[in-house]
Amino acid sequence: MRMVRLVLVALCVCLCAACGSPLQCGELEYDADEHQCVCPAGRHAIDGACVALVGDGGIVGDAGDGSAPTDASSAQELGDTGVDGSVSLCPEGWADCDSSDDNGCETQLDTLAHCGGCGDACGWACEHGVCNDAIAIAAGGLHSCALREAGDVVCWGDNEYGQLGDGTTLDSLVPVRVAGLQNAVAISSSRGSHTCALLESGQVLCWGANNSGQLGNGETSTAQPTPVPVLSPGAAFVGVSAGSNSTCAWRSSGEALCWGYNGSGQIGDGTEERRVVPTPVEGIDDAIAMRVGGGHACAIRSGRTLECWGSNAHGQLGDGTDGAGVPDRADSASPTAVANLGPSVYSIGAGLWNTCAVLAAGGLRCWGRNSEGQVGDGTTTLRNAPTTVRGLESGVLGVDGGTFHACALISTGAVECWGRNNEGELGDGTSVDRSAPGPVALRGAAIALATGVAHSCVVTAEGAVECWGRNLAGNLGDGTTLSRTTPVAVLPPAVSSE
Repeated sequence: MRMVRLVLVALCVCLCAACGSPLQCGELEYDADEHQCVCPAGRHAIDGACVALVGDGGIVGDAGDGSAPTDASSAQELGDTGVDGSVSLCPEGWADCDSSDDNGCETQLDTLAHCGGCGDACGWACEHGVCNDAIAIAAGGLHSCALREAGDVVCWGDNEYGQLGDGTTLDSLVPVRVAGLQNAVAISSSRGSHTCALLESGQVLCWGANNSGQLGNGETSTAQPTPVPVLSPGAAFVGVSAGSNSTCAWRSSGEALCWGYNGSGQIGDGTEERRVVPTPVEGIDDAIAMRVGGGHACAIRSGRTLECWGSNAHGQLGDGTDGAGVPDRADSASPTAVANLGPSVYSIGAGLWNTCAVLAAGGLRCWGRNSEGQVGDGTTTLRNAPTTVRGLESGVLGVDGGTFHACALISTGAVECWGRNNEGELGDGTSVDRSAPGPVALRGAAIALATGVAHSCVVTAEGAVECWGRNLAGNLGDGTTLSRTTPVAVLPPAVSSE
């Protein structure tokens, strides 16, 4: 805020030194020694009026008590005007944003519309004059989390196992901060009760349920309500994916590692033994992306081919085989190539029993269980190899899968979902299942997408968060436990006192 010194300008002068009577000074006082009109003690002349100042800075109106204004009505007194006619002296936290001295300092700062200054708009959160909006999203079983611009993470919903990371096991209907977490660049939580974050340093931290060693800290059975480091010395990690009760991550070197439950071979090390620390996936030394489903996992390799391993009861490995719904019948404890995709895989998503891949040209293929239409091909027939998703032959940027539904992020900022819809998880305003994609009634264009068991969330282009679907534990973040058939705005986190 530009500070200026106020110079008292004589508003009236006596033209004749021999005048025998004082000047007509109105509200000003007559100084007989100086033969001029002056303001009373403690006030200063500005534009012909006497006003009080707060220290060197802001005007407090007519009160003259030295206090800061608490609302717009007490910040209206005019300050010193600049060359453009705007007020150049305003109280702390206020500004003249309409460049007019008629209404003084009319705009309160540190708000969504004017965070650090006039027109400095935030989409979700303004904290101490700086926007701290959402940039990424994760959805678990009954909780959700958002990564924000400052590198902190907030979570909301079910917290039975500490998956919100705030040091408690109390559910929250609104976002709460993950304790002590800073400098995060990615987050993940998928259908389970644990969450993981990747830091700028390449370290991975996880919190929440740990009954199968899915936190990777060398222990089991002990849930962690705050982040703990994954025990894995070596090259930095560049990505992480948390599944139902296992987790995978990949290093800058391309090495793929997984840990946690391994009853279907989803660790990919050729065994079905539980692993409580990161364990290398057989033969994958050039991973560029990974996703973990319910009991299976997949990796995109450097040549843009896709390999999957683990449970294959519903054909979710995509190799042309399946177990006809029978667990363990067609599982693979080692990576196997997905059929009919070739070197063209751009990104992947994994549901509980199905898998999807976005191709380089923007087309979408899905496979696996299809009992509720979650493959998106217009049928409910199990597919054990990649199948074209109806109407999404181009323009797809990303995809994610829940238990019985899936959603895709389109290049226009639209989101389309398909599959089961009994709790509004398709976001189309109905509870009718769809075996082909349909548009979600978003409030704004989406830039990031995540699906949980039966709910989904997006980050909008403005940095806000919207969620829809099941809301049993407050996982939609709107302050209620009401399930929603269309997206609702997630309430902003409380402003930190730091």
